[in-house]
Amino acid sequence: MKKSPTFPFKSAAGRAAYHAAYQRMLSLWPARPEPIDVPTCVGSTHINVCGPHDGPPLFLLHGFNVSSTMWAANIGPLSQRFRTYAIDIIGDFGLSIPHWPINTVRSLMVWLTDLLDALGLAKAHVMGMSYGGWLAANFALHAPHRVDKLVLLAPGGTLLSINPIFLLQAVPIALWPNHYFTNYFFKWASVHRQIDDPTYHTLFNAMIDQAAIGERYFKRLLRTIIPKMSDTQLRYLTAPTLLLIGRQEVLYNPVRAINRARWLIPNLQAELLPTASHDLVFAQSHLINRRLLEFLC
Repeated sequence: MKKSPTFPFKSAAGRAAYHAAYQRMLSLWPARPEPIDVPTCVGSTHINVCGPHDGPPLFLLHGFNVSSTMWAANIGPLSQRFRTYAIDIIGDFGLSIPHWPINTVRSLMVWLTDLLDALGLAKAHVMGMSYGGWLAANFALHAPHRVDKLVLLAPGGTLLSINPIFLLQAVPIALWPNHYFTNYFFKWASVHRQIDDPTYHTLFNAMIDQAAIGERYFKRLLRTIIPKMSDTQLRYLTAPTLLLIGRQEVLYNPVRAINRARWLIPNLQAELLPTASHDLVFAQSHLINRRLLEFLC
C-alpha cells in the first residue's frame, strides 16, 4: 500500500519561512546546485547536486537540524573534483519529506541504501558532520561494499558519548524554540570570538537563522538516538577513513575521541584542528578543504 507523506511543518506559514531561510543559505554557495527530489521507500529525499556528471560520487550528510545547506564553505572545491550530493537527511530539518517518523537506525540504513540504488550508484565516498558523521559511520558498518572512502567531521556519538553539558545547553531550545536560544547554543559551541574572517560570520549566522526557524516550525520526525560505537564496531570500519575534530570541541573530549579512533579504526588518518570547535567546517574551511582533497583524490 502506498504511504502518504508526513508533512514536516507545523503550518504553511512556517514552511514558507523555512524555505526562505533555506534559499538564503543556499544563495551563499559558490557553486550553483541542481536541486533534485529522489523517491525512496522511506520518503522523498531532497538533494542539492553539484559538480561534473562523470565525477566520483560524494555523499554529504549534514549535522542535526541544519540541513544540507551547511556545506557552503566546502562545496566549491569539492564540486570541482566530485559529483557532490548534499542530502537533506530524511526526518530532519530540510526539504526531504518522510512517509513516517524515523525511529530506528535500520530505517536510516535502508533509506541510504535505497538512495544509492535510486541514483544508480554502486558506491560513493561518504562524508558526515556531527549527526551526519554518526550516520556515515553506521552506514559504512552496515554496507561496507557501498562506501569507497569515509570522512568523519566531529562525528556525534560514534567515538565517545555526548558530553552531558552539551545536552544541557540544548535544553532551552527544546523548551523555548526561538532565535535567542538557538543563537546562544550555536555560539557557545563555536570559536566565533576568535575568528576575524567576515565570511565565517556570514555563513555561520545564516545557518543559525535557518536552524532557529526550523526549531520553531518543524515537527520532530527524526527520533533516533546516537550512541557511541563499540570497540568491535569501530574495528569493522574497514573503509579508508579521515577523522577531523576541532581542538576546542565541546561535544566530547577531542583528544580522547581521536585516541580511541586511532586505537581501533584500522585504516585511519586523524587530526585535531586548531582554532575550531563544533563549527569546524566554517572556522577551518580552508584547512579542511585541503585535507579532504588530499584524502579523497
